[in-house]
Amino acid sequence: MQSFGKGPGALGGVVMRDPLIKKYMANSARGLMYSNGPSFPTIAAIKASISTLSSADGKQNEEISVAIIPIMSEQGQCHKLQQRLQEYRFRTHVVIYPAVSKEEKRVRLMLHADNKPDEIRGFVHVLMN
Repeated sequence: MQSFGKGPGALGGVVMRDPLIKKYMANSARGLMYSNGPSFPTIAAIKASISTLSSADGKQNEEISVAIIPIMSEQGQCHKLQQRLQEYRFRTHVVIYPAVSKEEKRVRLMLHADNKPDEIRGFVHVLMN
């Protein structure tokens, strides 16, 4: 399954499965039953984004930091880490199964353009102590 809503900046997604699974989803998944086919501008946006992401420029920018940072902790420590960060007023969310595999629980921190360098340093300080 691939979503075209975030990185590509378009709408919708695609499910690449065998015909039996596709038929089951088309007949059972409520969200798919009432969905429409993509419009021409949506298809053009998806094709352009795939082309850009596959290009040399896209590969070069692959390592650029993003605003959503998974913070991996020791097994079973995500909730404690989230509570500690929230004590210092950092907005975080624990991401658990089924959003991620059972072994990959994590804490998600949202950075934004209004974060000051001192706030980010403060976050790192809390995280490291």
